[in-house]
Amino acid sequence: MPFSHDYIHQTQEAYEDYCDAVRREYCDEFWRVFASVYLERTVVVDSVLGHVKDTFVLRKEMRKLFATNVRALRRTMLSKAGDFPSLVMHSITVDLSTFELPGITTMFIYDYSYMNNHI
Repeated sequence: MPFSHDYIHQTQEAYEDYCDAVRREYCDEFWRVFASVYLERTVVVDSVLGHVKDTFVLRKEMRKLFATNVRALRRTMLSKAGDFPSLVMHSITVDLSTFELPGITTMFIYDYSYMNNHI
């Protein structure tokens, strides 16, 4: 199904708004550190976030607000910046019964996105 020019333009604008809102949540220095590790395994990113908090977030009231794992960071971004990823999610349905596999008679729905899902 081809996409209309308006749809692509609206999606691009929504993405830019989302990126701006996400960027405003933390300082540039944080995003530079995060950019250096975001493609690593989640456990590595979580560890780095914890160390960043321990090293740089000194005020008690700010420590409570600082995300120390990828899940919390994503949850914060979705609540503050909106759920842009849902605009670009796609689903496909695969009828597994056509493969005549033993015990498989159902449809499988696969959701995917072209986005990095860390945030």
